[in-house]
Amino acid sequence: MDAFDKDQNSVGVDLVQNSCVPAMEKMGEAASALTTTLTEARDEAVHQQARSNTTTIIFFIVVLVLAVCGSFCTMPAGALGTVLGFVLSPVFLVIAAGVAGLCVRAAKGGVK
Repeated sequence: MDAFDKDQNSVGVDLVQNSCVPAMEKMGEAASALTTTLTEARDEAVHQQARSNTTTIIFFIVVLVLAVCGSFCTMPAGALGTVLGFVLSPVFLVIAAGVAGLCVRAAKGGVK
């Protein structure tokens, strides 16, 4: 800018073209690389969240189906009926779903 202030326009233009423009192009390339990296990281996080949601939905559906079976289906008499009544009770199903979720989480590497 000093060159422009001293009426040395050709020197100022030369400095801008040879110093500033290449530096700005390098900054543009760095910004583009950063954008690409951040986009890839975001896409991976979205993909992992979608897989987690799918697992949660599957657990929910299984627990719901078992709870409906336990509530609306007639259990056989005897020990088998008692065991099925216990296993299909909502309390047991909620606890079992929680334990299964913790096991899946541990198998995937735990909390990060």
